[in-house]
Amino acid sequence: MYETGYKEGERRINALYEKLLKEQRMDDMKRAVEDEAYRETLLKEYDL
Repeated sequence: MYETGYKEGERRINALYEKLLKEQRMDDMKRAVEDEAYRETLLKEYDL
């Protein structure tokens, strides 16, 4: 069960970073790495 949740979280984060890279949003990516609340905002923005 834990592993399934971990894998899903990993998939969401990787999808987010892939989208940010594609859109060249490097500042947002850096902030998302450092700021959990901002990362959650971006995950919602991309419906991930």
